[in-house]
Amino acid sequence: MPHVNSRWMPYFFSVSAIAVAYWAVGNNILAIPELSGSGSPVWPSAGIAMAGLVIFGCSRWPGVFLGSFLLDYTHGAVLLHVFGGAIGASLQAVLGTILLKKLMVHRELDRLRDALQFIGVAVLLASLVNATISVTTLGFTHQLDGMSPWTTWATFYLGDGMGILMVTPVLMLLSQVRNSEYGIRLSSQGLIEMLIWLLALVLSSWFVFHQPLPSQLGQYPIEYLPVPLLIWATLRFGQLPAVVGSVIISAIAISGAVQEIGLFVDRAGLVNQSPIWLLQTFMAVIGTTTLILSTTVREQRLTRSLLTKRDASFRTAQQIAKLGHWEYDVITQHWTSSDELLQLLGVRRDENALMSGRDAALAGICEADWERVDRLYQLALQAGEPYMTQYRVMRPDGEIRHVIEQVEVREHCVIGVLQDVTERVRAERALRESEEKFSKAFGFSPDAMTISTLDEGRILDVNESFLKLSGYQHHEVINRTVAELNLWSSLDDRQWLTDQLRQHQSVRNQEFEFRRQSGDSAFALVSAEIITIQSHPYLLIVARDITEQKRSDEQLRLAVERDRLLGTLALHIRQTLDLEKILETTVHEVRQLLKTTRVFISRFDSVGHGSIVAESVHPDFPSLMGEHMDEGVYQDVCRVFNHMPIVAIDDMEEIDQFPCLFFLKECVQRYQVKASLGVPILVNDSLYGILVAHSCETTRHWTSFEKELLEQLATQVAIAIQQGELYAQVQQLNTGLEHQVCERTWQLEEKMQELQELNQLRDVFLHAVSHDLLTTARGYLLVLRPLQIQTQDPIHLKRDCLERMIQASEHLLNKLNAIQEAYTFKTQGIYLQREQVQLSTLIQEAIADLTPLIEHNRATLTVECSSEMAKISADKPMLMRVFNHLIHNAVIHNPPGVNLHIRLYPTQQQAICIIADDGVGIPEKTRDRLFHLCSGTPDSPQLTGISLGLYFCDHVIRAHGGHIDVSSDPDNGTAVTIALPLFSEQHVPLPFLVLRQKYVEGLLSKGLEQRE
Repeated sequence: MPHVNSRWMPYFFSVSAIAVAYWAVGNNILAIPELSGSGSPVWPSAGIAMAGLVIFGCSRWPGVFLGSFLLDYTHGAVLLHVFGGAIGASLQAVLGTILLKKLMVHRELDRLRDALQFIGVAVLLASLVNATISVTTLGFTHQLDGMSPWTTWATFYLGDGMGILMVTPVLMLLSQVRNSEYGIRLSSQGLIEMLIWLLALVLSSWFVFHQPLPSQLGQYPIEYLPVPLLIWATLRFGQLPAVVGSVIISAIAISGAVQEIGLFVDRAGLVNQSPIWLLQTFMAVIGTTTLILSTTVREQRLTRSLLTKRDASFRTAQQIAKLGHWEYDVITQHWTSSDELLQLLGVRRDENALMSGRDAALAGICEADWERVDRLYQLALQAGEPYMTQYRVMRPDGEIRHVIEQVEVREHCVIGVLQDVTERVRAERALRESEEKFSKAFGFSPDAMTISTLDEGRILDVNESFLKLSGYQHHEVINRTVAELNLWSSLDDRQWLTDQLRQHQSVRNQEFEFRRQSGDSAFALVSAEIITIQSHPYLLIVARDITEQKRSDEQLRLAVERDRLLGTLALHIRQTLDLEKILETTVHEVRQLLKTTRVFISRFDSVGHGSIVAESVHPDFPSLMGEHMDEGVYQDVCRVFNHMPIVAIDDMEEIDQFPCLFFLKECVQRYQVKASLGVPILVNDSLYGILVAHSCETTRHWTSFEKELLEQLATQVAIAIQQGELYAQVQQLNTGLEHQVCERTWQLEEKMQELQELNQLRDVFLHAVSHDLLTTARGYLLVLRPLQIQTQDPIHLKRDCLERMIQASEHLLNKLNAIQEAYTFKTQGIYLQREQVQLSTLIQEAIADLTPLIEHNRATLTVECSSEMAKISADKPMLMRVFNHLIHNAVIHNPPGVNLHIRLYPTQQQAICIIADDGVGIPEKTRDRLFHLCSGTPDSPQLTGISLGLYFCDHVIRAHGGHIDVSSDPDNGTAVTIALPLFSEQHVPLPFLVLRQKYVEGLLSKGLEQRE
């Protein structure tokens, strides 16, 4: 949001300013009754609109539209005329602004061409738009009221034109005051002068346009009396005060015409003409004249200032180059010379005013050179041909200077230029001396050596080793600086060497990089020292070429890096066998070693679709990850590498030379690739992918070392891919084997659990046979043996004894049926015949079956059932046996008179049944083993019988998808809680459902309290 505000706030502010200014000025004009009826001679709002768009841009046209719309609307104009006026004002300002920009008119109006084009385009041409549209809308709305359309059109046209002529230049110049080189800069005297001018301008204008004048004066053009004051302002103060002065005169004239006094009102009565036309004519003349005159003066001042600057620059250049000139007019025989020439000769202009420049030069020439120079000069005058010569000049102080003179003969004049070359001559002399002193050292030295001046660094002498090192010829380096030869590869190195020489006078064995004439880089071990030759300091530089040594070191370093990279890759292959990690390491290390922008590896699948599997890229460039290639690219890549083992493109602009690489063009343009190097990755003699290096910053020449390195890395990557695939296959086989082992182990564990359960069941059977059946058989023997002793036949048996035998037989039969049922539960599961059952009805039927037992034991039974009790899906006979057994146990295992309470209520998903009594309770050790299939009890470890009832109840409830729980405290009674799932219409039960006990126990074991 702050960014949006900072961007649009200036726009809204400028549009609002234009709209408010347009409306406010126009409203004030229309507030004058004399102008609102007959039409204003000047419409300043048009000038404000034009200036606003010129200053801020055409995009601010809504400000003009809004200002014109509000002005006409608030003054009760017809809506069509309101829109027409707003459109006309906007189009007029936009058209004028566009035309001014097309003609490249400066906002400063600093050229006569700018003033003339402004008057022709903005004042005369653009004003046609609003006048035409406004008169047309007035005609459509029948508001002309009998006025002539042409008169109304002329009023609009002249009013807008005068507004643009008077107001727009002022605003344009005001907007450029700070940036203008010729703004108003007045001293205290200049300020007083401007105040006097302003007072005179106002008084003279007031006298002419605001005072009743004698009729004799009305016949004379005294309205132009203030014009000299405008010329005064133009010449003394500049363009802006002059234009403002014309606006002041026009405003006073309009004020007098509005009040029907002044010159124009009197003259209009004499010639029977409207004063508005006379006033507009006067304003047009004054405004046009002032603008053209002030612009012309400003242009002249700018030209004069530019010439002054150029003359100063020329003088400065002559001083720097130690150069002077003279000129001889053949017709007038007049000599002129520059100050630099007299300074070079050591002559002051005021010392001998009668001596011309040429006479001073001839007077200072050494006697040995005078005759030669004078002869050349005379021959040049006769033949009209230029010449150049070098001679010596003796200054008045006795110093001898060497100069080079160039003379050119023209039609009516002769021009000569003298340049002081004393330093160069001295350098040449020093060069000759150095040649004599150091010629042998230079000739036999294997190191490159140069001698140069200390101040400018101009090379005076070099040896053959330097020429061999730099690649230049001898004449190409003499008298030139190192900077001119562009030998330094780094300007920072040059500055460091200069600083060291200034501080320590010498530098020893520093390594620098230089640039040969061919542009190639060279490395040298440099030593430099300041030496003195004939009392003049010079710089001696000795450079030993170590380019080949650097190349050998660099090749050795690259070889070490290559071996390290290959070793790292091989180590990763041996250590991790993680293909993704190996590929990531490869692209990262290759990019660091080759110093490229991007390195990536792509892979093609079995159908030829490709994707980027690893990439290392510079952060400033886009990534290729996520790019995919179709089978067409795969075919092109195969075709490319069938023709060439490696693709190296130094400049991607030359890709057209490789027709088989056209598929890379889109990638090159999208990812800014300048050079590319790619090698194939072959796995099992088929193309697995490609390894590619990109240079995106500049073009690059790929060396043979880089190509060999990429080929070797591609081989290593192929080995890593093969081993990675083998490792993946081994991992897959290991995973399958582990899965089979786990599955087999689970099956064995399941069999072991079943075996343990069968052993437990076997123990129960043995217990039943050894205890319960044996007890019954012994009881029969006790009864039958006494009968066997009796001799009579038939044998008589007492009824009570017969009843006990029948009861024992029934008990034994029930035991055997229960054991068989438990065995069936263990091996085959529980078979359920489900149906919809109302749990409360089922409880009532169970109570009805046990009513005799309840009454016999004097037990009290109460049932509490919720009114919202829902149905359950259950096997009714099985569930009836469960409730019968639980109520039976609660009655017979407690003393007579026990109180039983049965509570039924539903939850969100289950039906809950609680059977509670206030009897003796169950000990904790016994309570933990109530639902186990076991023989005996923890309190009585002897084989006294087996307990199958509660075991049956637990399995039936679990088979129904519910659970059963017992809570009891000694002497506080017992509560058995049963939870069964409610019946759901979405899950219609099957006619019967077989559940294996082990599956049910495993399913319900999570979240249920386990009883050990």
